Amino acid sequence: MIDNYAALLENTTLNSFNPFPMITDRLIWENVDNQVSQPILEKANEYLLKTFPVLPATTWLDFTRTGNRSNFQKLVRERRIGLHYLLIAEIIENNNKYLDKIIDIIWMTLEETSWIIPAHNAVGGLKNNRDSLPNTENIIVDLMAGETGASLAICQYFLRDKLDKVSPMINQRINREIDIRLLTPYLTRTDYWWMGFMHDEKEQLNNWNPWINSNILLCTLLIERDHYRKISLLQKITRSLDKYLIDYPDDGCCDEGPTYWGKAGASAFECLEIINQITNQTLNPFANKKIINMGKYIYKAHIAKNYVTNYADGRAKAILPYSLIFRFGKLINDSNMIKFASLIKNEHGKEISVTTYSIYRTIYELLLEKKIDGYPSDYTPCNEHYYKDTQVLISRSNQLFLSAKGGHNSENHNHNDLGTFMIYKAGYPMLIDLGSMVYTKKTFSPRRYEIFVNQSIYHNGVTINHMQQLPGKEYRATNLQYKYENNHSKLSMNLLHAYPTSSILEKLVRIFEFNKKDEIITITDQIELSKKSSDVIYTFMTVNKPDIIDNAIVLNNSGAKLILSINYPTTFKYEKINCDDENLKYSWGDSVYRVIATVNLGFISGDIRLTFTNN
Repeated sequence: MIDNYAALLENTTLNSFNPFPMITDRLIWENVDNQVSQPILEKANEYLLKTFPVLPATTWLDFTRTGNRSNFQKLVRERRIGLHYLLIAEIIENNNKYLDKIIDIIWMTLEETSWIIPAHNAVGGLKNNRDSLPNTENIIVDLMAGETGASLAICQYFLRDKLDKVSPMINQRINREIDIRLLTPYLTRTDYWWMGFMHDEKEQLNNWNPWINSNILLCTLLIERDHYRKISLLQKITRSLDKYLIDYPDDGCCDEGPTYWGKAGASAFECLEIINQITNQTLNPFANKKIINMGKYIYKAHIAKNYVTNYADGRAKAILPYSLIFRFGKLINDSNMIKFASLIKNEHGKEISVTTYSIYRTIYELLLEKKIDGYPSDYTPCNEHYYKDTQVLISRSNQLFLSAKGGHNSENHNHNDLGTFMIYKAGYPMLIDLGSMVYTKKTFSPRRYEIFVNQSIYHNGVTINHMQQLPGKEYRATNLQYKYENNHSKLSMNLLHAYPTSSILEKLVRIFEFNKKDEIITITDQIELSKKSSDVIYTFMTVNKPDIIDNAIVLNNSGAKLILSINYPTTFKYEKINCDDENLKYSWGDSVYRVIATVNLGFISGDIRLTFTNN
């Protein structure tokens, strides 16, 4: 798709890369809104007094010893976030108040044995030969190493002269460590699976590819001084990114969900945006239909407030990068996307997101904050869209929102969730997808599906004789048929192959119908079994305690009400699940409920119909 950039780079005079006004351009930086700058300065002043944690080897070992990956990452996060707050404060004030503390953190970072995190200590073709501590003889380039290098490169971009006045060794050391830890291994190796050069069908490219490539690109343009080496790095970046873009579905849907889009499609956009700038817009990737679809996805997947369609490991609530969405919308000339960015910014308020990641984006937010205020925020939510390649439906009426998915059980960040769906009413979640729990060693291991949120029985689906869906690309939805006319949406899928062949299933076709005029959602399961079963069980995940009334169940949230009835005699019960996990608590609060509906009497064949109405 963009691989022709690689050849183009041989013969193109590259523009210099100056992404932001320099710190000496005081007309720009002194014009930052006080409501934005003041909280940053207050936080930076706290970091001035902070003693930053050491990074013990034994804390690194927590991952291999206990499976905990958070303990070490929290220590690193303090250093990275502190550096970002202090850097922005110095840019805003330019008075050297924060400089010494910045130098201390830079030097601590340069002294770290590795910039990767323990959970990623096996991505360089070494998945069966994991070291319990980082191996300095075998450099691994992961997400966090890329982020760290980009942060240091941005620091140098703004503070180069100030750092040189203290000691030229600081800039020299930044250049050397970025080269040793990132640029040289990137240039000389092809066995990092995320590059896309290993031709291993078991390894699907995901957000790692554009996320790391975007940071390698920043480091290349800000640090590398040798012209021919810079060209070689840029060519390899474009070839690697092309591997990702070729595999990305044409419909633009991110199978990792909206909360990963910020580091998937959005990071790919950043790469294209930068490459387009330095090559004088010689090629225009933003006229490409796939790239346009990739951008539009983020507002089509939006439900209401900060809720998004969160299948797989995605969280239900997303902090969306409004300045990046704005830039994307401008370049693909999508006025609705620009309005969406303005809406998100208005809901987000004047606070700028300073995090462990993407200091590049944070500084863009500072610069675009006032500009976005000048744009209207009356964006039009997506009324109806079917993503044919990824098999995801998004459908909306006046009050109700329905999303349903087919796909296969080997998607990126996969959950065994074929045929699942979510329903929101008046912007509030009624039937939900739980999303992921905090990552541990088990999360991306052969034991992944021991985690309950990844199992089909904790999604909105049907289980027969306790036979769950299984992981793997062979477990998939087939024969999907979609139709929309006269304000009526219909999607059908064959789910027979979502379950093991040892099940008694002979037919399972799930049909979603949404009568938008009357605001009625109907889900019909056409089921045939090889023998009679008393264990035809439906599960429904919901936020609040449900009310059971006869052969129906009433779901409530913030005054909104949704009634579910089933056309067969059914026994309803429910269980409360405490959200002790940080991710679940963030999305859903202290608890969620799992409704278990058992179809009474022996069942062998028929159409089981679920009807959702407002009353």
